Amino acid sequence: MVATNDPRLMEMIDDMLCDTGPHFDRIMAYLVDQRMLPDNPMGYSMFAISLFNKTYSESRGDGKDITESMMIAQSVTMNHPAIQRLSSQGISEIMSSIVMTQPAYFERAQIPIREEE
Repeated sequence: MVATNDPRLMEMIDDMLCDTGPHFDRIMAYLVDQRMLPDNPMGYSMFAISLFNKTYSESRGDGKDITESMMIAQSVTMNHPAIQRLSSQGISEIMSSIVMTQPAYFERAQIPIREEE
């Protein structure tokens, strides 16, 4: 979570989320109208961001404070079936794909393998 003890930061985040709401609404309305469903990591990410934004904006509109609205938006987003499906099955596939297609990255990272003692 973000530093909720910094009121200025929270106000800036609130402004950003509220200002971008209409843009996300238009994008999601278009995608739904075109019957485009999330079927890849980028699609799921856009869906998650849009859902978070929509839930946050609705909570703020209902008079909830910034922190409570963020917690509600996070809960709704993370508990959505599509996001849970991505979390449960997609992460391992994504990581396997990255490892298989980007081995040089992992070699450069020089992450030591812990040997058993």
